[in-house]
Amino acid sequence: VSVTIADGQTLTQNVTVYQNDMTITGSIKDENGSTVSNVFMQVFATNKTGGWQNATINQSNGTYSMSVSSAVDPWNLGYFVDPQTGYFSERLTDSSVSGNSGDTISKDITLRKADATISGTVLDGDGLPMANVFVFADNRSGDQDRKDAEFHGPMFMNDNTTDSNGRFSISVPHDTYFVGAAIP
Repeated sequence: VSVTIADGQTLTQNVTVYQNDMTITGSIKDENGSTVSNVFMQVFATNKTGGWQNATINQSNGTYSMSVSSAVDPWNLGYFVDPQTGYFSERLTDSSVSGNSGDTISKDITLRKADATISGTVLDGDGLPMANVFVFADNRSGDQDRKDAEFHGPMFMNDNTTDSNGRFSISVPHDTYFVGAAIP
């Protein structure tokens, strides 16, 4: 609920909350369809009203379950996975969830592993290495304005900073990437 209040004014505002009456469950899978276990991860759901629910993965069997309200759907799923595991968080291509009171909706999540590395050196116009430059790899096309970016599967972006010799290394899942750099 958005409110505007003037200096010194007292405002009373009602806020409506809705009961969680729908369940979203799923399994965490790798690209081969095998269950991923023993990985710290959180799945979350958000909606256009600002609602947020989350679930921590049951690491022993790679499943999750969360309760949400059917009164304020659709919900959009996302997740965070610990990058130390070799898996990376990505935007889900099919993240929308809608249902009715009492429904249990299953949404499995597929994780991709960083199985490739992009490395190189950032040089200035004179061919000298540049330290502390932000370098990124993005699997959307290299269009300057990025409005019409083409995706090669789920969107993936990772980054790193060059070392004192201008070298960088970025772990990525195998794909085609646009690599760029930015100076702070």
